[in-house]
Amino acid sequence: MEPKQVVTSFLQHDGKILILKRSEKVGTHQGRWAGISGYLEKKEEPLVRALTEIKEEVDLPSDQVELVRAGEPIGIPDAENDVFWVVHPRLFNVRSVDLKTDWEHTEHKWIEPEELVKYHTVPALNETLQKVLPTPLEKIIPNPVILGQIRDIESDRAHGASFLAVEAVQTLVKAVEAEDESGDFDLFLARFKMLAERLMGLRPSMAPLNNLVGELLAKTVKKAETTRSVGELKMFVRGEADHVIAASEAERRVIAEKASQIISANVPENGKILIHSYSSTVLDALKQAYDDGRRFEVITTESRPLFEGRTTAKELADHGIPVSLVTDAASAYFAAGADMVLLGADSLFADGSVVNKAGTYSIVLAAAYHGAPVYVLAGLSKVNLRSFFSHVLLEEKDTREVWENAPENVTVRNLYFDLTPKFFINGIITEIQTLRPDELLRVCQEVVKERYII
Repeated sequence: MEPKQVVTSFLQHDGKILILKRSEKVGTHQGRWAGISGYLEKKEEPLVRALTEIKEEVDLPSDQVELVRAGEPIGIPDAENDVFWVVHPRLFNVRSVDLKTDWEHTEHKWIEPEELVKYHTVPALNETLQKVLPTPLEKIIPNPVILGQIRDIESDRAHGASFLAVEAVQTLVKAVEAEDESGDFDLFLARFKMLAERLMGLRPSMAPLNNLVGELLAKTVKKAETTRSVGELKMFVRGEADHVIAASEAERRVIAEKASQIISANVPENGKILIHSYSSTVLDALKQAYDDGRRFEVITTESRPLFEGRTTAKELADHGIPVSLVTDAASAYFAAGADMVLLGADSLFADGSVVNKAGTYSIVLAAAYHGAPVYVLAGLSKVNLRSFFSHVLLEEKDTREVWENAPENVTVRNLYFDLTPKFFINGIITEIQTLRPDELLRVCQEVVKERYII
């Protein structure tokens, strides 16, 4: 798919938004409703293009509009036109509803934002609108139990990305189950899409949430093209969710078996393996290798500020594997004596870099200096598709976890993840094969074709 960068602007006045019907003279999506859109020129700022298009399409100069919000870009695969749209959403307030449309449109309407789902629009227009004018979560799913589960996923510090991705899929299924089967089909599908999108973006540093929920969303949207029954679609979601979860669990088992062979090839008898934080995939691999007869010692870090390493150490010890717990600050020293570094990942970026718990980068640098090979255990569900077209921010969490009562003149940072460049990674062990980090771009390019939005 050819990537194309566009900016889509929504004009807002007195609580209503403007939509325009595309004429037969435009190149794509004739007859569909849209916002005000235009292609971005090379290195052009989205705001500059947005204001230019607003002037050209509805004859409003820049002094008649006020930027309210600039949303994160959204990726929209468009198989119909073999294009991967990268849409930069913008929301503007306007002083008046009086405007004049150009040749690109045949008519326009001012509607309530919630009404957009009733119109035949360009691909994922409502999803684009949600980036700048999100529907309150309580309106999408008023069930307090499900709302609580969503907040738990967002605030969870004890579990890894794969675990939370499964939790997100199960939460989405529970929300679907709460829907009335006799309800309006279009409204049901719209709420499903909006909730799925919120879950996909809940933990930006954890790719599996985006991927597992995104896969279920794409399949459900495809199924919705062949049915108008809420009951049938609910049944489909339940079945596909089970498949997605089962595939995620199988992914870990396959990676564990492959990693056991890598350990055998790199770690001598009674050698040492350095790990960091808590990764269920890494733990599965170490247990598998130990059960296969390999004998080694594991060195694990505390992984501050919440000490996930203690849970890791206990689980390994309970399995009979010799394990030493060291402070994060001492990890570089212990890397000098390690035969191998084995890491999990929360995201794999298109440029080959790896997102994992903060402290990973320094461990890998020390390992590279001392010549210890570094392998990352991560299924293809860890590929962060947003990194294919957008900058992904690393999560920072509550500073009180680092220093609860810090003085006012002290700035505390609690960065939960860091980014390790591809140059220091020997291989990424996936369920399919062991990849070189520079192969992740190709993987992204293939996977984006199968999604609804990213």
